[in-house]
Amino acid sequence: MNRSIQEKAFFKVLEDLRDYLPYLVIVGGWVPYIYRNYLWKGEVDKPYLTADIDIGIRMKIENFQQDSIYKKLTELQYSQRHLRIGKAYPVVPEVKLTTDAVPIPVEFISGKDVSEDYLRRLVGSQILVNKLEYFEIILENVIKIKIKGETTLIEVFIPSPESYIFHKLLTFPLRPDQIKMRKDLYYVYYILRFIPNSASLLCDISKFKHRPECKIARENVDRFFSNRLSEGVLLVAGEFGPDARMKDIREHILDIFQRLRAVLS
Repeated sequence: MNRSIQEKAFFKVLEDLRDYLPYLVIVGGWVPYIYRNYLWKGEVDKPYLTADIDIGIRMKIENFQQDSIYKKLTELQYSQRHLRIGKAYPVVPEVKLTTDAVPIPVEFISGKDVSEDYLRRLVGSQILVNKLEYFEIILENVIKIKIKGETTLIEVFIPSPESYIFHKLLTFPLRPDQIKMRKDLYYVYYILRFIPNSASLLCDISKFKHRPECKIARENVDRFFSNRLSEGVLLVAGEFGPDARMKDIREHILDIFQRLRAVLS
């Protein structure tokens, strides 16, 4: 299989963490990649690949007996990016396929209510774990899927498309910079544009409309997607780039987000 450097690094991390995967969930920009290649199984455009690998903490493990993820990755000679000058920890592990390759960060994410003791046992106190708002939504409906690694099949968990999108709608304005916000919105557009049955997905997303958080999602869409020159439309169009198949890509982006907004009402 002809894979890019980013893809090879992603599958290496999954194989290296094979024993921990039942307790983890793939999140971030690799999720649309897995949807496209393993869930949809269709010949649609490939999503833009992300530079980092985001892994969420999926469930609490009782009587966890394995070494921490930090110890495992250290034994496998992952490099480390130190976050504070003069401090050994916390670190972000980085995967490199060759000694002179650009390191790819492997970032860990959890909900805000996960205890530090639990994270210490599973991940290791040495690794930075980012605690995200509304992360529990990601975990409410996950899908187990088999994907083909470099050497064998690997079972991973990913968020359902409706949970992934709803979480993005809640959190994209909270992103620390416009680049990350732009990618979040691009992934929402990508999924709704290329999923084989977008009507079914919108129906699934509509189930969130009675949740208290939905008011925030509606306000975010209203703020960023009110017309074809709104900030959100321009961000997605800039990330997606020119598309000869579309007479007006901005109008198409606006239409998709307004349909999304309608099912949340």
